[in-house]
Amino acid sequence: DAVKKHGWDGEWYLRAYDFYGNKIGSNECEEAKIFIESQGWCTMAEIGAEDGMVAKSLDSCKKYLECEHGMVLNNPAFSKYIYEYGEISSYPEVTMPGATTPRSSPLTSRRSTRRCIR
Repeated sequence: DAVKKHGWDGEWYLRAYDFYGNKIGSNECEEAKIFIESQGWCTMAEIGAEDGMVAKSLDSCKKYLECEHGMVLNNPAFSKYIYEYGEISSYPEVTMPGATTPRSSPLTSRRSTRRCIR
């Protein structure tokens, strides 16, 4: 219930909250409004599935994260370091802005497949 109440942004699952209580991975954010990892884990756990949250999250993944090379880590990509976010905002230096990830794509594609089969 905590994730449904505090971790849902209306169309996708939040990534986290920073030290100051600000949302990370929210439509309210300037950059990195949506992250692939939180969509994958919450989808696999079927959090809010009965309320349509999983379906909305997967639709958001397709709309905002899917590209011809796979799923990007977050979107829009970080363009600068955000002190309150810490390491995750250094993703442009660690990977490439808008980089795809092989580890998270199966999390969302597995659930999408199950959704289609049902």
